[in-house]
Amino acid sequence: METKEKKTADLNKYMSEYMKKKYSENPSQHRRYKNSLNIKKKYHITDEIWEKYKDNLYAVVSLKEIIDGLPDGFFERFLMDYKTLRFEKKE
Repeated sequence: METKEKKTADLNKYMSEYMKKKYSENPSQHRRYKNSLNIKKKYHITDEIWEKYKDNLYAVVSLKEIIDGLPDGFFERFLMDYKTLRFEKKE
């Protein structure tokens, strides 16, 4: 008969391996979700907003902060040019 401590240790080891495997399957999605949970802790986020953006909430809050920091009318100008802007990285 196994002891409670052994079962708990086995479960902890299993969960640790499971989470490592799950993270390695899609690390960017996992990172977005974790960042969004941190945003949910720092800000007053309604359930409606959470359901709408879920793991993209971090990006939405970041974008909102960037847009709020721009001069008046600048974001609107950017939106007008958005489809035509092309930036190529230097090699």
